Amino acid sequence: MNQVTSAPVAISVVIPIFGCADCLFELSSRLTSSLSKVTDSFEVVLVNDGSVGSVHLVLSKIVTADSRFHALNLSRNFGQHPAIRAGLDYANGQWIVVIDCDLQDRPEEIP
Repeated sequence: MNQVTSAPVAISVVIPIFGCADCLFELSSRLTSSLSKVTDSFEVVLVNDGSVGSVHLVLSKIVTADSRFHALNLSRNFGQHPAIRAGLDYANGQWIVVIDCDLQDRPEEIP
């Protein structure tokens, strides 16, 4: 599911994920809508921090549907800060935003 690092983009959004499978489709939809109002040059880096259950399947569907979404799967749960660091290392954006996966941080506030 990991993809080759892409060319530089205007905005990267890094999202550490632990659980939250139920809100990931809504998160991806709202991110696409919000970011598209600013630029088409964006990427979303979803970092699966050792989640169990359906998270891996949901992430696979999201990255297959939109090539601007990338998923990194950590080998186990390392915690939020190491997951963010992994996403920052992968991100190619001129600007990078970090948000939570549970929609506590509203994607509409990014612009």
